[in-house]
Amino acid sequence: MSTAIQKGYSLQFTLSVLVILSILLTAVVGVYSAININRQSLSSSYLENNYDYAKKLSSNTSELIDSMQKNLNAMSKMAGKHPFSQEALDLWFEANPYFNSIAIVDTKQNIQAISPAGTGIMPGSKLTSTSSLDAIDLKRPLISEPYVAKSGRLILLISSPIFGTDGTYKGFVGGTIYLEESNALSRLLKEHFSGNGSYVFVVDQNRRFIFHPDKELINEEVTNNNHQHGSRGKKRLSGGSRFPERTFFCRIFL
Repeated sequence: MSTAIQKGYSLQFTLSVLVILSILLTAVVGVYSAININRQSLSSSYLENNYDYAKKLSSNTSELIDSMQKNLNAMSKMAGKHPFSQEALDLWFEANPYFNSIAIVDTKQNIQAISPAGTGIMPGSKLTSTSSLDAIDLKRPLISEPYVAKSGRLILLISSPIFGTDGTYKGFVGGTIYLEESNALSRLLKEHFSGNGSYVFVVDQNRRFIFHPDKELINEEVTNNNHQHGSRGKKRLSGGSRFPERTFFCRIFL
């Protein structure tokens, strides 16, 4: 009789333990699943927000370069009616801080006026770059590829043709972006660095860095090594800006 009671208690105890373990296991699985789902939801939301952010930065870059081109177009129209004096060019440069320098160039690639002073190039100097020659040959607004200018700087040239009132081609207005120095593009994008280690860079359609927080990579072609520079294990999100001559992509590493 006593043995039967003990066996009953033992069986009841065993079943109770199994029930408790089952409940605990179910609770643990439920909590784990909830945490995992929440983590995935937060991660998805975070990536989606940053993807939208990358597209917004790309749009901002597009608007900036579009404003630069329109600024030069307005200058070229004015220069076609009345030649720019050095004083007038200096005033225009100070009032429109888009470019690191602005120059008026004739049909022979000779600089008629340039602002600001101290660029290393004087009025009367002859440009020799392929980009300036393209601007003259094509006679239309252009955005160049990065190249080393006569001053020794790595630059991007944005240009607009000058036509006289009779339709005669007279040269072009050129605005430069010094890619390895502070410029309108870097001032726009450097504000978007984050303390969590994410950063922004811009590449052109030839897969060359136009902007990067590591200036040593400027004008370098994107490779499997340098596009992961400082970003091991991080995700890359991008948005593109397309122009008639060039395509730029803003990318964010998270």
